[in-house]
Amino acid sequence: MPSPSAILRLACFAFLPLAVLGRTVRPYMLPRDANTTSDGLIHPKQLTFSVNCSISDHDYGHGNGVLEGFHYLMSRGGMPGNNPGSCGRISCSHDTGIHWCNEDKTKRKALESYQVIARAVMEIFQQKPCWQNFDDDNFMGAGIKGKALVDGEDWSVWVAHEDCSAAPV
Repeated sequence: MPSPSAILRLACFAFLPLAVLGRTVRPYMLPRDANTTSDGLIHPKQLTFSVNCSISDHDYGHGNGVLEGFHYLMSRGGMPGNNPGSCGRISCSHDTGIHWCNEDKTKRKALESYQVIARAVMEIFQQKPCWQNFDDDNFMGAGIKGKALVDGEDWSVWVAHEDCSAAPV
């Protein structure tokens, strides 16, 4: 039975090209620290994450909402910014919100791209303890919640249930 990470990798290869079909990739969509090598691959700045699956003040969101949010973030251009000590919802689908937070209480923070947030979302997605009722067959009916803190970078991402028709919390 496929693991969540195997399903996510398959979904990236199957659906991401559809999301960016017909779009021109502009340099601002790539992290500033990215290195393009002779193999044509982009090697972005290395980030490490600490994932906490026990965020007790939130209910479980839906796996398909996380995947839709991941694809949206991978195709979005620009540089997300947040005020000191604040969080902002950047995606919400299937009643599953994705928020990124500036953990620095003194300075505004702007990230390199939305793709680095997508990488944090993937870190949560790949952690089996973040899932509820995951039976190795169908993650679409399973619940997921968690928070990924980017080590040494003072920012985090959390994923959990949220009413997408309501104003962001």
